[in-house]
Amino acid sequence: MSDFEKQPLITSSNEQHTYSNVIKNEEIIKKATLPGGLTVFKCAVFIFSSITGSGVLALPYALSNAGWSGIILLMFVCVLSGYCGVICGKCWMIVRKKKPNVDYTRDPFPAIGHAAAGNVGYIFTEISVLLSLMGVSVVFLILGSQQFVSIIGKSFDGVSKIDELRAAIFICGVVLIPFQWLGTSKDIASFIVGASVCTAIASFIIVYESIAILSKNGFPETRRDVTGESFFMAFGTIAFTFGGGTLFPSFQADMQKPSKFPLALVLGFVGVLFIYLPAALLPFLVIGEPNVDIMISLKSNMAVDHKYLLTIAQCLISIHILSTIVLVNNPISLQIEEHLKIPHGKNAVLKSCSL
Repeated sequence: MSDFEKQPLITSSNEQHTYSNVIKNEEIIKKATLPGGLTVFKCAVFIFSSITGSGVLALPYALSNAGWSGIILLMFVCVLSGYCGVICGKCWMIVRKKKPNVDYTRDPFPAIGHAAAGNVGYIFTEISVLLSLMGVSVVFLILGSQQFVSIIGKSFDGVSKIDELRAAIFICGVVLIPFQWLGTSKDIASFIVGASVCTAIASFIIVYESIAILSKNGFPETRRDVTGESFFMAFGTIAFTFGGGTLFPSFQADMQKPSKFPLALVLGFVGVLFIYLPAALLPFLVIGEPNVDIMISLKSNMAVDHKYLLTIAQCLISIHILSTIVLVNNPISLQIEEHLKIPHGKNAVLKSCSL
């Protein structure tokens, strides 16, 4: 047999050697653990916390813009977001199979980009992730501050509404600085679990008050007309409320057993739907044309002696939203530390400035 005939038909010998190494590493990676990492349950809570919060406030308005098709749209975006998370998880496992000695990295998403497209993929992915996380942090900081301004409900003489919001943003930012000094996502697990409980309680209050309004006033006679513009506005809002995919590789990298990430993802998204569906659907059914912030609409339709419950719900949601900023800002700090060669978790000033 000639040397040419001995060559593999599809892959080169180097490729076959690499493939055999990947197969050998697969069992090692499946059994690999990260001591002190996130359990499946804690990772599911992190996924739940990174997605919920703003959606409880905005989804009823989005459903009113999309009509009954908004429910189908919500389910579709949920499945799509979950599927993207599963694919990201598989990509990270492929990276780990090729480099089994990599137990932890500060930038798992850019590492996936590097494995896929070299340095160009790394740079493009890192810039995209940073811009996305920074944008989400800004939105959440504004949303949380708006809720606190609404809770206070008092106008100060000589101070405009926009100046009140600016002051609230500054105060919230200062309050969040100590929490920025925490390390990786696994170091803030208890903090995030508490924030998730806050949103669960707030959602229960919203559902309870919606049922109370429905029993008193019945279904509304009119609803908002659905147009092409309103439908796509609803799509944008729903897509944003199911964001958080840029954080998924960081959660997986912090897990005790990263191979269990798909299970954590399923549990997290089931929890999200358990909160989103009743908290969005009931206010949509009860209030024909809800406000952008559902709290305002509920307060204007409920009995005076029940309004304190919605104030409690606003406080709880605000706590969750501001807590999510810490979670979202964590990968930004880690990537900056990586580039500046700073020992992990040793620079509190940098973490504060990143906020």
